[in-house]
Amino acid sequence: MQYHPVKAQALNPQLVVTPKAEDVISLYQTLEPQQVIMRFAALAKHCLPLAGIFVHPDLRLQWRAGNTERYLTHDHPALEGIFYQLKGPLSLWQEQLLEHWHDALVPALTNALVHQQAINQARTDQLTGLGNRTAFAEVEQRLVARSDRHQHAFCLLLLDLDNFKPVNDVYGHQRGDSILFRVAHVMKAQARTEDLCFRLGGDEFAILLPDTDQEGAEALAERLLEALKSNDFLASHNIGVSMGLAQWQPGEHPRALQTRADAALYQAKDAGRGCLRKG
Repeated sequence: MQYHPVKAQALNPQLVVTPKAEDVISLYQTLEPQQVIMRFAALAKHCLPLAGIFVHPDLRLQWRAGNTERYLTHDHPALEGIFYQLKGPLSLWQEQLLEHWHDALVPALTNALVHQQAINQARTDQLTGLGNRTAFAEVEQRLVARSDRHQHAFCLLLLDLDNFKPVNDVYGHQRGDSILFRVAHVMKAQARTEDLCFRLGGDEFAILLPDTDQEGAEALAERLLEALKSNDFLASHNIGVSMGLAQWQPGEHPRALQTRADAALYQAKDAGRGCLRKG
């Protein structure tokens, strides 16, 4: 597929209709990037043959309508490119008009993306890249609400490192951070695409497993336990992992689910550590 850059032409300014001030202002009335794209499309498609708008490369922001004949693009460093998909070739004045609309979209979309990034950072553990306790509570609440409506099973797996404190005491927090990062890396590698991994704080981790019963969650937990045990870096520091597993029960409050998983985790500790127990 070939992309053709939109280039401004030297045209009679009277032929170019710039976006109205109220239309530009309306783009700032939401801080949701996808909503900015949708609002822009609703305004611009009345004067341009737009068939789609795509933000490059990994933001997955888009608006699409109907078939197309060709693509045009206009790059901007902050967004690494916005691709305008058109239903047909543009006239010279339409190319200039698209430039004006693009100049209205970029700052509004950049503003929304900066806001989204700030929210994501507030929900992310900066050391491991996993979700933090705030993100965990939000996701767990959504899973409970969805499971209450549709009676879908889901499970909670709690993990706590064994022998972590002596490493911090002997080698310092930098080595401890390396261990936490390695555990998170193994968790993400073993988890399925739909599973959600979190660092709750210190050396405590959690995984929420949507649409998964206890049997399916136990299979993943055992696979993860084996992967952590066979990790050379963790083994060289005598780091083990104890796990507690609980399946959500209809009508159960998130706190009750956590209590059962936590009780199972302590059973794993009492059983000699480095193992899985179910609550």
